[in-house]
Amino acid sequence: MDALEYETRNTLLKNLVLTHYPQIGGKGMSDFDRVSLLRQWAARTTNWSNKEGLFDRPSTTNPYAGGFNFYSQDAPTIYAAFMDDKGGVWCSGTAYALVRLYELFGYRAFRIGIGVPDSDATHAITLVEIEHGAGGRKILSVQDAYFDLTYVHADGRPMDYFEVLDLLREHGDGDVAVVSSSIPMTRDLLYFENGYVKKVEGLYSLADFEEQFRTELNSFYEEGGFPQNMMYIHLSVLSVKDLREVERNEFISKLSAKNVWKG
Repeated sequence: MDALEYETRNTLLKNLVLTHYPQIGGKGMSDFDRVSLLRQWAARTTNWSNKEGLFDRPSTTNPYAGGFNFYSQDAPTIYAAFMDDKGGVWCSGTAYALVRLYELFGYRAFRIGIGVPDSDATHAITLVEIEHGAGGRKILSVQDAYFDLTYVHADGRPMDYFEVLDLLREHGDGDVAVVSSSIPMTRDLLYFENGYVKKVEGLYSLADFEEQFRTELNSFYEEGGFPQNMMYIHLSVLSVKDLREVERNEFISKLSAKNVWKG
């Protein structure tokens, strides 16, 4: 791919996003508002699927998955595949797609995996670096495109990821406000079976996750002495991805200092 084709593809995706959220291109919008709108767009554009339809892993029966190499693709390639119903992803693929979208719009971002160790009760989210406040202070904003949410202070100010951790370590989940889209979010759910694809409108919420993994989560809350709130799985970080080795090691050191690195 030559440089002109590369820039053309990037521009086309940016323009598509801007047709849905033109305010993203405005000069007066804060970084936090911009990355939150980008998350909302990603949440509605990302396909889910049954296990057979996943195309972020080569072992599925999705014929498109084998040579796609999902985790090496750029944002235009990934979102074009979603819009063409080539397959779906779960939380890790959703978080990675959002990382690449943020990079397209000039933001530094990466994924972390959180949850109950040695279980399926795990989740992946995106952290994106933004500037906030008059002094241009850099913070890491939690942006979850799988459940379409972010965290803020009670007064609506964006909350830094490490502030979230500090509050949860003191059992201060009541001081962490969850903000999601004002419109209930559904997305395409692709069922792959016997070479056929069926598309339906799907919804999988935090409440659904909690119900599915109730036993594992209750054990986690009890062992850690945590209130019964899924937010506390943030205190168990299992993986850090999409950072260079030096940056990853520095980030893990910060997590270890707060006793939340379990990877």
